[in-house]
Amino acid sequence: AQLSTNFEKLKYNGYDLSNLELSADINNGEGDVKLSFKDQNLDMSMLTQLSLDSVAPRLNTQLTVRGADLFQMGLTTANLRTAFELNASFEGNGDNFSLEAGLNDGVAIYEQEAYNFGRFSMKAESTKDTFNVNIQSNTIESTVRANRSLNEIVPVLQRELEYYLNQPETNSSDSIKDNSILKMNLVVRQTPILSEVFLQKLERMDSISLNLDFDERQHTISADLIAPYIQYQGSSINSLKLSLNGQNNKLDFLLSWAGVSSGSISLDHTKLEGNINDGLISSRLAITESKNMLLNIGSEV
Repeated sequence: AQLSTNFEKLKYNGYDLSNLELSADINNGEGDVKLSFKDQNLDMSMLTQLSLDSVAPRLNTQLTVRGADLFQMGLTTANLRTAFELNASFEGNGDNFSLEAGLNDGVAIYEQEAYNFGRFSMKAESTKDTFNVNIQSNTIESTVRANRSLNEIVPVLQRELEYYLNQPETNSSDSIKDNSILKMNLVVRQTPILSEVFLQKLERMDSISLNLDFDERQHTISADLIAPYIQYQGSSINSLKLSLNGQNNKLDFLLSWAGVSSGSISLDHTKLEGNINDGLISSRLAITESKNMLLNIGSEV
């Protein structure tokens, strides 16, 4: 089957897309789909190779954006232009799939200054008993490892949190037949393209880290979010930490920071800590300033 288009009039969100050209040549479920567009604000082309298998369809895509004025296209309020090449491949279906994507030669131009995207690659795999993600870039690095598919692991985490909130007799560990395991690591760094292009009011951000380790059968979960220092639009937070540590029927939690300031408002060391034990929530909020206790409140629910 062959397909080609010639649009006399085509608009999306008020933008004239009548220069869009689309063609396809597919035989026995395999073939190529080509897309291209060029006007004064956008010059791009995309080639997609398809294999429409009924069980595990495959596709490989190369998207080349030679130039895009995002402001003139109405996509941003900032005077921002970009160019890049994106390669992606996908095989499988919603439950079992493999995905790879990589960004090459990416650049953003803002206020006549060029900012390189740097390296970016992503690999993801999901099967009945595996879910793996690996992201590598200058701004974000992340790994996710689980022995369940993506569709299964999220409900398992929700069930685990419900386990701590309910009485233990309603959620016996003997009823857990599966042993879902999840490990995740994430680091977010400040880079010029992040703070000078996408988050222009971000003045400073020390690297943020997130670590998560979960074992369903053992009823153990630990999560730590650490943000040493963030300053955004004149407001700042120092030494932010959020942690969860759960084992058996007890879940400990902690939220603290060394200082927060926004305009005329400032708080020194603040700590909210507590635990959930057999469905009972105990917590204590403490605020100190210059080593003097300003507030110390405990509660049980």
